[in-house]
Amino acid sequence: MHYKVIGQGEAARLLAEKLGGEAIRIRELTIRQRRTQMRDPDSTIVNWGYGTAWANVNPMGKRKRPTIKNKANASHAMHNAGVQCARYMTPEQAHDFFTEHGVGSKLLRRNTRHSKGRDIVEAYGPADIRDDRWYVQPFAKDREYRVHVMFGRAVKIQRKHPNEPDQLVWSNDHSRFERVAITNPSYHSMCEEAVRAVAALGLDFGAVDVGVRNFKKKCPRVQARMECTECGYPRDEARDAWDGETPHVEQEEVLIFEVNTAPALNDHTAETYAAAIRGRYEPEEEE
Repeated sequence: MHYKVIGQGEAARLLAEKLGGEAIRIRELTIRQRRTQMRDPDSTIVNWGYGTAWANVNPMGKRKRPTIKNKANASHAMHNAGVQCARYMTPEQAHDFFTEHGVGSKLLRRNTRHSKGRDIVEAYGPADIRDDRWYVQPFAKDREYRVHVMFGRAVKIQRKHPNEPDQLVWSNDHSRFERVAITNPSYHSMCEEAVRAVAALGLDFGAVDVGVRNFKKKCPRVQARMECTECGYPRDEARDAWDGETPHVEQEEVLIFEVNTAPALNDHTAETYAAAIRGRYEPEEEE
């Protein structure tokens, strides 16, 4: 099996190396050369930067075309699919937001195309709105993760550790990533949401940035004067607690920030991607 990774940058080159294939810098090719590379009947194509992959079976084989043009469009597509995600606003919607919530409320102003948490500015009123930007409400997270999704399943989780955790935006340039155990049950719901986000965009793979925050919620069973083994309240005490302070239980809220189709890769992550791609397109050898 011959692999071609279509894309720019070090990550595309490293992934091609792990696959034993070649990296094609598509911007350096003419239109005709691009079509020839994309339709090579003897190659499996990884379209780095667009989150798609396909195996060509004939010279005119269909290839997957990206339908999401920018992160704002991706936000709306995920929201329409029921994914818990950050909602991008147009300048007009940002004006409406400040009209409703008043000057002094906060939005984050972002470029249409941006990366690594750069070029983000806080906006506090109509005077801060620019016509060529997008806006999103801040999410006060306790933790942030990157979930790598390949062909409908999570294959790796990294936790982001910022140098300045008090900052609202944790830039990749000032953070380090730590690999965490993907088998940990506490990450199950987060991984499910990340997989749904990638599927909502029609992608084969993506690195999903996820924010998580903890909050306390009144135990509904105790509120209903029922026994709750999680809170440790038997029926009689639950009835008494109803008249006093109802106990709270810790819960988590997960929010998808964005899906990256050309994330930076270290050696281990590139090998993880390559293994998933080989598992998808290379037939298993018969014993």
